[in-house]
Amino acid sequence: KGEVRWMFQHLDIDSDSQLSLQELYDLEHDQNEHCIKPFLDACDTDRDIFVSPHEWCKCFDKTDRPCAAVKRRITSNIGVYVPECDGEGYYQATQCHSSVGMCWCVDKHGVELPNSRTRGKPNCEALIGKSKPAAKLPPVDDLNNDNDDDDDDSDQDLEGSADQPLDF
Repeated sequence: KGEVRWMFQHLDIDSDSQLSLQELYDLEHDQNEHCIKPFLDACDTDRDIFVSPHEWCKCFDKTDRPCAAVKRRITSNIGVYVPECDGEGYYQATQCHSSVGMCWCVDKHGVELPNSRTRGKPNCEALIGKSKPAAKLPPVDDLNNDNDDDDDDSDQDLEGSADQPLDF
């Protein structure tokens, strides 16, 4: 997993192939990450107060995908919403709470798409397609065509945000 390896190297400030308590301090004390300290403590399997690359990678192998993790913790009481997961443990696009008759659309991480909640099943594939605008590029021939009529263009025009000076 490239991302996991990259994060380890990013955190390993002294490049000694071990994450020390000092290197993990900021991550463990992040106000927005209340669950990270117990998670990182569980990564140090040999309890030597360092997290090796092997321990780091094994720690992330143990984690469930978002939908699978939620589903595993749900007790099957009548009326409780149970998410629908795909084969990889991510959320299916359409989620329904049958006991209240409502359905909605989510991304693969379970984040609800705005204005998608409805009675009955929404067309989530269409909504997801609209929320991800496809970047249309001109054909390669158009990019190489220097015969454009640019008479009305001026080099002084500022068209994009990259052309604007930044004043900080």
